[in-house]
Amino acid sequence: MRAFIAIDLPENLKNQLAQIQNDLKSCDLDLKWVKPENLHLTLKFLGDIDEKQLLEIKKIIKGIAFNQKTFEVSLEAFGFFPDSRKPRVFFVSTTNQDLLKTIVNRLETGLGKIGFPIEGRFKSHLTLARIKSSKNLETLLQNLKEVSLEGVFTVKEIAVYESRLKPTGPVYEKIARISLTE
Repeated sequence: MRAFIAIDLPENLKNQLAQIQNDLKSCDLDLKWVKPENLHLTLKFLGDIDEKQLLEIKKIIKGIAFNQKTFEVSLEAFGFFPDSRKPRVFFVSTTNQDLLKTIVNRLETGLGKIGFPIEGRFKSHLTLARIKSSKNLETLLQNLKEVSLEGVFTVKEIAVYESRLKPTGPVYEKIARISLTE
């Protein structure tokens, strides 16, 4: 199964981001919007894993979650990967970057011991769209100046998702959830 580790977003925040996506659709952009139900904060893409690996991954996450209290994350700013001159991904960055990076580093260290590559390039973000071309990008940049980004959520768990690719887009199913310490 194809899988990744992520932090889920509360429904109210998904709805808020979906409204921003809808408002920006008037820009007539050449991109593919992430479906609101698929919005999440990816910590680590795993690729194809089997059931045995899933058990090991859950153990690693449990070890991290046991030592990590719940914490808050806020929406911060709009951004582009790799940059706004040749964008491929349109996203919202978040606060608490250092803590999230620490969690990811612990994940990568644990996962590295069972054969997963260590990437070391984590940047906390919520992908809103994948950009196909720069058509009307200036219009988007102008419209973003008018968009208010507000939103805070409490991170209470780390989840493992299975990702099934379909012609209509990916379908994510939560296959494990590990609660942080209260």
